[in-house]
Amino acid sequence: MKMSDGKLPIWALAGLGTTQVVGYGTLYYCLSILVPDIARDLAVSEQRVYGMFSVALLIGAFAAPMFGKLADGQQGIRATLRACSGMCRQSK
Repeated sequence: MKMSDGKLPIWALAGLGTTQVVGYGTLYYCLSILVPDIARDLAVSEQRVYGMFSVALLIGAFAAPMFGKLADGQQGIRATLRACSGMCRQSK
């Protein structure tokens, strides 16, 4: 089980792909079950909850390249964690 050429073994690639598909499926399909309760708790319409989720997906899509570059840069994970902590602090 050498990885000297930098490639993942096919079984590892298949396992990672499968877990990603299952993870995303679980995340997105559970939302349709939880939306009525979320809407009731937040006192908003179900459409607004779906809209907020869509906005969160768009923000994540635009933020992902920036955080990827931060994680790959010289500071690596420290810079990424610092930036994420700053965003969490601002959200309170």
